[in-house]
Amino acid sequence: MAKNNITKFESKLSAKDGFHIESTIRTHSIEIDEPNELGGTDKGPNPVELVLAALGSCQAIVLKFYGQKLGVDVKSVETSVDGEIDLGGFFGVPNVRPGFQNIKAITKVKAEGDPDKINELLKIAEERCPVLDILKNGVPVEVQIKQE
Repeated sequence: MAKNNITKFESKLSAKDGFHIESTIRTHSIEIDEPNELGGTDKGPNPVELVLAALGSCQAIVLKFYGQKLGVDVKSVETSVDGEIDLGGFFGVPNVRPGFQNIKAITKVKAEGDPDKINELLKIAEERCPVLDILKNGVPVEVQIKQE
């Protein structure tokens, strides 16, 4: 596909008190924080929980979007996503990855229509979900941290 289909998404974030972070995405505001057990004030989900939510919601959107295109009546989509992290990585324990060790997503779809189209829809959900692609295949990331 041609490069002219590239769309840029952006999130701007600002650290508040403690571990509380405010994110602005387009006209939306998301409160991000750590749970009380990890020293936060629980004003919102933490960053890794947002990754899990991003995967589950992306799966649901792909199913609903392509369901319409294929003429499949998607009645409901329910997704449960969990991941395990060894917090030792965050705390600097050598040879311990700070990110997820694994992620498991279970998506239940109730759909009506041609069985072949439903099978095609389920395949598309695994192939075309951008968040699933990012998590499975990685993406080049450039981070610059500057002192002002």
